Amino acid sequence: MPDSNHPLTEPLPDLQKALINVSYLLMDLYNLSNPMLLSHGRSLAKLSEGLARHLGWSEEAVRTVFLGALFHDLGYLATPLELVGSPLPEDHRPPNMEVDHTILGARLLARVEVLRNIIPVVRHHHEHLDGSGFPDGLKGQAIPAEARLVGVVHAYQNLRHGYGPTPALGDRAAREVMQEDSGLLWDPVMVRGLLAFLGPVEPDREDEIDLS
Repeated sequence: MPDSNHPLTEPLPDLQKALINVSYLLMDLYNLSNPMLLSHGRSLAKLSEGLARHLGWSEEAVRTVFLGALFHDLGYLATPLELVGSPLPEDHRPPNMEVDHTILGARLLARVEVLRNIIPVVRHHHEHLDGSGFPDGLKGQAIPAEARLVGVVHAYQNLRHGYGPTPALGDRAAREVMQEDSGLLWDPVMVRGLLAFLGPVEPDREDEIDLS
Protein backbone atom coordinates (compact mmCIF):
# COMPACT_ATOMS: atom_id res chain seq x y z
CA MET A 1 0.00 0.00 0.00
CA PRO A 2 1.33 3.47 -0.84
CA ASP A 3 2.26 5.62 2.15
CA SER A 4 -0.11 8.59 2.29
CA ASN A 5 2.65 10.61 3.96
CA HIS A 6 5.03 10.06 1.07
CA PRO A 7 5.31 13.22 -1.11
CA LEU A 8 5.35 11.25 -4.37
CA THR A 9 1.85 9.75 -4.36
CA GLU A 10 0.19 11.45 -7.37
CA PRO A 11 -0.54 9.38 -10.53
CA LEU A 12 2.69 8.83 -12.39
CA PRO A 13 3.89 7.12 -15.60
CA ASP A 14 5.06 3.52 -15.34
CA LEU A 15 8.72 4.53 -15.03
CA GLN A 16 7.90 6.82 -12.15
CA LYS A 17 5.83 4.09 -10.49
CA ALA A 18 8.86 1.84 -10.72
CA LEU A 19 10.90 4.58 -9.10
CA ILE A 20 8.46 4.78 -6.20
CA ASN A 21 8.42 1.00 -5.75
CA VAL A 22 12.22 0.85 -5.68
CA SER A 23 12.22 3.74 -3.22
CA TYR A 24 9.90 1.86 -0.85
CA LEU A 25 12.14 -1.20 -1.11
CA LEU A 26 15.24 0.79 -0.20
CA MET A 27 13.38 2.46 2.67
CA ASP A 28 12.47 -0.97 4.03
CA LEU A 29 16.12 -2.05 3.77
CA TYR A 30 17.16 1.09 5.61
CA ASN A 31 14.63 0.42 8.34
CA LEU A 32 15.73 -3.20 8.77
CA SER A 33 19.41 -2.29 8.81
CA ASN A 34 19.43 0.96 10.79
CA PRO A 35 16.23 2.91 11.56
CA MET A 36 18.39 5.94 12.40
CA LEU A 37 19.48 6.14 8.75
CA LEU A 38 15.87 6.19 7.59
CA SER A 39 14.89 8.86 10.11
CA HIS A 40 17.88 11.02 9.15
CA GLY A 41 17.19 10.51 5.45
CA ARG A 42 13.51 11.44 5.80
CA SER A 43 14.35 14.62 7.72
CA LEU A 44 17.02 15.68 5.24
CA ALA A 45 14.75 14.90 2.28
CA LYS A 46 11.87 16.94 3.65
CA LEU A 47 13.95 20.05 4.30
CA SER A 48 15.90 19.70 1.03
CA GLU A 49 12.66 19.35 -0.92
CA GLY A 50 11.28 22.47 0.76
CA LEU A 51 14.39 24.48 -0.06
CA ALA A 52 14.36 23.37 -3.70
CA ARG A 53 10.73 24.49 -4.01
CA HIS A 54 11.54 27.76 -2.24
CA LEU A 55 14.27 28.38 -4.83
CA GLY A 56 11.79 27.76 -7.65
CA TRP A 57 13.32 24.57 -9.02
CA SER A 58 11.47 22.35 -11.48
CA GLU A 59 9.43 19.36 -10.28
CA GLU A 60 12.01 17.02 -11.80
CA ALA A 61 14.83 18.73 -9.90
CA VAL A 62 12.77 18.72 -6.70
CA ARG A 63 12.18 14.97 -7.05
CA THR A 64 15.90 14.38 -7.65
CA VAL A 65 16.76 16.41 -4.54
CA PHE A 66 14.16 14.60 -2.44
CA LEU A 67 15.23 11.09 -3.42
CA GLY A 68 18.92 11.94 -3.41
CA ALA A 69 18.63 13.28 0.13
CA LEU A 70 16.48 10.35 1.25
CA PHE A 71 19.11 7.83 0.11
CA HIS A 72 22.26 9.95 0.51
CA ASP A 73 23.67 7.52 3.09
CA LEU A 74 22.87 4.34 1.17
CA GLY A 75 26.53 3.33 1.33
CA TYR A 76 26.31 3.06 5.11
CA LEU A 77 24.20 -0.09 4.73
CA ALA A 78 27.57 -1.84 4.40
CA THR A 79 28.91 -0.23 7.59
CA PRO A 80 28.56 -1.89 11.00
CA LEU A 81 25.48 -0.49 12.72
CA GLU A 82 27.33 0.62 15.84
CA LEU A 83 29.71 2.85 13.82
CA VAL A 84 27.11 4.91 11.92
CA GLY A 85 26.71 8.22 13.76
CA SER A 86 29.01 6.90 16.49
CA PRO A 87 30.50 9.37 18.99
CA LEU A 88 33.88 7.70 18.43
CA PRO A 89 36.53 10.12 17.12
CA GLU A 90 37.55 9.64 13.49
CA ASP A 91 40.87 7.98 14.42
CA HIS A 92 38.89 5.18 16.11
CA ARG A 93 36.75 4.45 13.04
CA PRO A 94 37.66 2.37 10.00
CA PRO A 95 39.90 4.40 7.66
CA ASN A 96 38.00 6.23 4.91
CA MET A 97 34.60 5.21 6.30
CA GLU A 98 33.11 8.61 5.52
CA VAL A 99 34.55 8.76 2.01
CA ASP A 100 33.73 5.14 1.20
CA HIS A 101 30.01 5.48 1.95
CA THR A 102 29.57 8.07 -0.81
CA ILE A 103 31.38 5.94 -3.39
CA LEU A 104 29.65 2.71 -2.40
CA GLY A 105 26.23 4.37 -2.42
CA ALA A 106 26.85 5.64 -5.95
CA ARG A 107 28.00 2.19 -7.09
CA LEU A 108 24.89 0.52 -5.69
CA LEU A 109 22.60 3.03 -7.40
CA ALA A 110 24.37 2.54 -10.73
CA ARG A 111 22.56 -0.81 -10.90
CA VAL A 112 19.11 0.79 -10.48
CA GLU A 113 18.21 2.55 -13.73
CA VAL A 114 15.29 4.56 -12.33
CA LEU A 115 17.49 6.05 -9.60
CA ARG A 116 20.63 6.81 -11.59
CA ASN A 117 19.77 10.52 -11.71
CA ILE A 118 20.30 10.78 -7.94
CA ILE A 119 23.83 9.35 -8.09
CA PRO A 120 25.43 12.84 -8.21
CA VAL A 121 23.67 13.75 -4.95
CA VAL A 122 24.70 10.54 -3.21
CA ARG A 123 28.31 10.77 -4.39
CA HIS A 124 28.89 14.51 -4.03
CA HIS A 125 26.84 15.80 -1.07
CA HIS A 126 30.06 16.07 0.97
CA GLU A 127 31.92 18.19 -1.59
CA HIS A 128 32.90 21.79 -0.70
CA LEU A 129 33.11 24.85 -2.91
CA ASP A 130 36.82 25.27 -2.11
CA GLY A 131 37.64 21.69 -3.09
CA SER A 132 38.24 20.47 0.48
CA GLY A 133 35.36 17.99 0.43
CA PHE A 134 35.14 14.40 -0.73
CA PRO A 135 35.22 11.99 -2.47
CA ASP A 136 36.47 13.80 -5.58
CA GLY A 137 37.53 17.22 -4.31
CA LEU A 138 35.24 19.01 -6.76
CA LYS A 139 35.17 22.81 -6.65
CA GLY A 140 32.50 25.44 -7.21
CA GLN A 141 30.11 24.88 -10.07
CA ALA A 142 31.72 21.51 -10.83
CA ILE A 143 29.66 20.21 -7.90
CA PRO A 144 26.19 19.31 -9.22
CA ALA A 145 23.56 21.82 -8.10
CA GLU A 146 21.39 19.17 -6.43
CA ALA A 147 24.40 17.94 -4.44
CA ARG A 148 25.29 21.50 -3.41
CA LEU A 149 21.76 22.02 -2.12
CA VAL A 150 21.62 18.76 -0.17
CA GLY A 151 25.12 19.48 1.17
CA VAL A 152 23.98 22.83 2.59
CA VAL A 153 20.94 21.32 4.28
CA HIS A 154 22.99 18.36 5.53
CA ALA A 155 25.57 20.69 7.10
CA TYR A 156 22.88 22.74 8.84
CA GLN A 157 21.15 19.65 10.22
CA ASN A 158 24.44 18.22 11.49
CA LEU A 159 25.11 21.50 13.29
CA ARG A 160 21.66 21.49 14.85
CA HIS A 161 21.54 17.85 15.90
CA GLY A 162 25.23 17.07 16.32
CA TYR A 163 27.12 14.31 14.58
CA GLY A 164 29.51 11.77 16.06
CA PRO A 165 31.59 13.49 18.75
CA THR A 166 30.44 16.98 17.63
CA PRO A 167 27.77 18.43 19.95
CA ALA A 168 24.56 20.04 18.72
CA LEU A 169 24.27 23.83 18.40
CA GLY A 170 21.29 26.08 18.92
CA ASP A 171 19.55 27.46 15.84
CA ARG A 172 21.17 30.90 16.09
CA ALA A 173 24.69 29.48 16.43
CA ALA A 174 24.12 26.98 13.60
CA ARG A 175 22.97 29.75 11.27
CA GLU A 176 26.00 31.84 12.16
CA VAL A 177 28.31 28.96 11.28
CA MET A 178 26.53 28.46 7.96
CA GLN A 179 26.91 32.17 7.16
CA GLU A 180 30.60 32.08 8.07
CA ASP A 181 31.19 29.14 5.72
CA SER A 182 28.99 30.54 2.93
CA GLY A 183 31.05 31.08 -0.21
CA LEU A 184 33.89 28.99 1.20
CA LEU A 185 32.28 25.59 1.75
CA TRP A 186 28.68 26.20 0.73
CA ASP A 187 26.87 27.83 -2.18
CA PRO A 188 25.94 31.32 -0.90
CA VAL A 189 22.69 31.44 -2.88
CA MET A 190 21.56 28.21 -1.28
CA VAL A 191 22.67 29.29 2.20
CA ARG A 192 20.67 32.51 1.89
CA GLY A 193 17.73 30.52 0.55
CA LEU A 194 17.90 28.04 3.41
CA LEU A 195 18.01 30.73 6.09
CA ALA A 196 15.07 32.51 4.49
CA PHE A 197 13.11 29.27 4.13
CA LEU A 198 13.71 28.35 7.78
CA GLY A 199 12.01 31.54 8.92
CA PRO A 200 12.56 33.17 12.33
CA VAL A 201 15.42 31.92 14.47
CA GLU A 202 14.32 29.36 17.03
CA PRO A 203 15.09 30.64 20.53
CA ASP A 204 17.79 28.80 22.42
CA ARG A 205 16.81 27.63 25.86
CA GLU A 206 18.98 30.25 27.50
CA ASP A 207 17.23 32.93 25.42
CA GLU A 208 13.74 31.94 26.55
CA ILE A 209 12.13 34.14 29.18
CA ASP A 210 10.19 32.55 32.00
CA LEU A 211 6.98 34.59 32.32
CA SER A 212 5.45 32.42 35.03
